[in-house]
Amino acid sequence: MASKPCGTCGFYYAMRRVQKNAAPRKLHSGPCLKRSVYPKNRVGEHVFPPGAILEDLPDMRAKVFMVHEDQVMTTCPWWKKKGVEEK
Repeated sequence: MASKPCGTCGFYYAMRRVQKNAAPRKLHSGPCLKRSVYPKNRVGEHVFPPGAILEDLPDMRAKVFMVHEDQVMTTCPWWKKKGVEEK
């Protein structure tokens, strides 16, 4: 079980806010890529986070599990160090 913040996990995807005429700003929350599911059967071009789980979803809606970078999910069995590949 995890005892470290979600922001230090390799499955945490830090979101950024981009505004016109301003530098991108890091937000303090983002999706957990291990718990989020994105539809691969969408029409058109969509950009998903790198490493996202893509499945055929009948309602074509993403099921995003948002976490805060300082949040500790004590029941999470998937925490992994950033930069470490899955086997």
